Amino acid sequence: MDRWLCWRKERDGDRIKKVPVDVNPNSESVYRVTYKEPGHWYTYQEAKKLVTTYDQIEGKQVVINDAKDPFVIVDFDDCIDPDTKRIDEPARKYLEQANTYAELSPSETGFHLVFQGKVPRQGWSAESDTLDLEVYEKYIVTVTEKHIEGTPYVAKRDDGLLDQIFEENNIRWREQLYTTEKTDDQLRTPSACL
Repeated sequence: MDRWLCWRKERDGDRIKKVPVDVNPNSESVYRVTYKEPGHWYTYQEAKKLVTTYDQIEGKQVVINDAKDPFVIVDFDDCIDPDTKRIDEPARKYLEQANTYAELSPSETGFHLVFQGKVPRQGWSAESDTLDLEVYEKYIVTVTEKHIEGTPYVAKRDDGLLDQIFEENNIRWREQLYTTEKTDDQLRTPSACL
C-alpha cells in the first residue's frame, strides 16, 4: 500500500487539524497538499524518513479507499484522560470487545480501531451522543503505531461489532446532524483528519 502521506498541525479557528503536506525537493520547504493526489503519496519507508528528517512534519497518514482496501476505521475522540490515561467506560467497552488492531491517536486522548470489513456509510456520532465517534472506509488516517496493549497487531473482521457501533451510536452523515448550506461534495469530505 504505497499511499502514505505526511502531516502537520494547522489551526482552523478553535480546532487543530492534521493536514497532509509534502516537501519541495528544491527548497526543502513543507507545503499543504490534497490527499487525493497520488503525486504526493509515498511508500511507508519514504514517509517515515520524511517524518524523522523534517521538523515541520509531525507524522504520517495513509489513504484508505473502500474500493481498493478492506479497512474500516473507527475513531474514538476525547475518551482518554490525559493525566491518568484511563479510558472512559463507554469507549473501553468497545475496545475490550474488539478483537482487532487498536492504536492511540496523536493526542493520546483517543484511539483508532482498525477493522477489515464494510460499513453501510461513513459518518459521525451526534454532538449529543455519549461518545465522539467517526467511522471511515474512504479517507486518510493518521497512523501513530502506538499499539494498544492487549489488542492484535492485525486488522480483523468483526461485522457484528461494527453493526453494534452503528446501532448504539446512530452514526450518520453530518448533513443529517447539523443544519448546513454545504454542497453534497463538501459533506462527503471530512474536515479534519483522524
